[in-house]
Amino acid sequence: MTAALQEANLLFDLLRTLDGSQLSTLAPTFLTKAETLIAAPWAMSAIPDFIYPETTGERPADLEDRLNFQRALGRLAVRDKEVLELVTDIRHLLKPLSLLDGPSIVGRVKEEIAKDSQGKHSLAVATT
Repeated sequence: MTAALQEANLLFDLLRTLDGSQLSTLAPTFLTKAETLIAAPWAMSAIPDFIYPETTGERPADLEDRLNFQRALGRLAVRDKEVLELVTDIRHLLKPLSLLDGPSIVGRVKEEIAKDSQGKHSLAVATT
């Protein structure tokens, strides 16, 4: 719904500034700008669906890395109120997805991934 509202606002802005001679460029301009608007919500909703083998479509080459990042980010958010608030704001499209690329978040998520990897290794050693 938020993405649809953002698209409606975009269309409203384009129509407001439109003069008659630009009508033929309205659709391509809108679609180009709308694609940028929906990139983040699409990434947040569609990429995780690829964990299911029956999901069709082109899987990103770095799918496993993206899924590991999301799992680790979720574990981190459970323990850290600021991370939870950031993730919530991003999922509600109040803040840009690119904030998750910041060095502080990426570093903490990588630490979380490393901890999980060590835990799985320890578990595998203990069960053999």
